[in-house]
Amino acid sequence: MLIEIAYTYIFSFCSSSDPETIVKVGEGTFGEAFKIGNYVCKIVPIDGDLRVNGEAQKKSEELLEEVVLSRTVNLLRGNNKDACNSCRTFIETMKVCQGPYDAALIRAWEDWDEKHGSENDHPKEFPEKQRNAVFVCHDIVQGNILVNRSDSATLQFTLDGRHMFVKTYGLLIYIIDFTLSRINTGDDILFLDPSSDPDLFRVRSISEHEGRNRRLLGGSFARTNVLWLAYLVDILLMKKSFKRTSKNERDLRSLKKRLDKYHSAKEAMLDPCFIDLLLEHDR
Repeated sequence: MLIEIAYTYIFSFCSSSDPETIVKVGEGTFGEAFKIGNYVCKIVPIDGDLRVNGEAQKKSEELLEEVVLSRTVNLLRGNNKDACNSCRTFIETMKVCQGPYDAALIRAWEDWDEKHGSENDHPKEFPEKQRNAVFVCHDIVQGNILVNRSDSATLQFTLDGRHMFVKTYGLLIYIIDFTLSRINTGDDILFLDPSSDPDLFRVRSISEHEGRNRRLLGGSFARTNVLWLAYLVDILLMKKSFKRTSKNERDLRSLKKRLDKYHSAKEAMLDPCFIDLLLEHDR
């Protein structure tokens, strides 16, 4: 297999925790997420012929990108002091393993279904020898962008070899889903071609840019990151409810207009909206 999956069964991981504390915390088309102790496990059925949630199961080779990406992102957490780029708020994937559903996971799945009404197929429908890839992460996984409280006033990061600090205002931001990202691992460039799934995007401008750019052999097109920032501003303005003033809304709308002139997220970082957050440490 192209993926180096540790052959440890997921039920051995579950057995080390109190079964009553194992809960399902989310689901998607290709997998389920469970909280087990201090970790979250994302379980993805692989290599089977049975269609799962109406979709063909992923092959081991198709998970190569996600496995390599997870390991590469781990390296960006700043454990290497000589790293050119690093930030400790990158999510850490602890382990990738394989195995069947444990009884405690089945119970947790059924509890979720009773409370929320699952849109996914019941795991009991899988064949006895169904294989599952399991991504084990620290327990901070709640959505694609996670906001956590922090006691630290600043956060250090490294950008192009320059050590910087950013004001946190008591918050730490984690991006935890890199499915649509392009990454240069040093050995290869990994990316998903979104043009293969026309329903993948809900934002037309991003879909057009991403689809065209990904088809160009995984080339680097930093402008698409700015489009995602503008999309995030839209989400804050129209989809999220939080305490804000009319000035806050004007500032966000003004930021969205200014984003149109930037060609990369690094360039956008110098916008007046963000510049006061940055404290340069050294060069």
